[in-house]
Amino acid sequence: MACLLFSVTEALQLRIQALGANIPYQFLVILLYAIAFFALLGLAAKVAPSKALGVNYFPENRRSS
Repeated sequence: MACLLFSVTEALQLRIQALGANIPYQFLVILLYAIAFFALLGLAAKVAPSKALGVNYFPENRRSS
């Protein structure tokens, strides 16, 4: 989905440039990366840290299978 979002945004940016909009192309290029950045922020909000984060590892306390 991330690749699809990035490619659609890039195609939109190129299409807007081709239509001759009065927007500097640098802002359109920034738009591509800004949308990807905000998509990553949204994804990062859903990720939970590992339950073992911050717990010391002692081999003698390891469970045997």
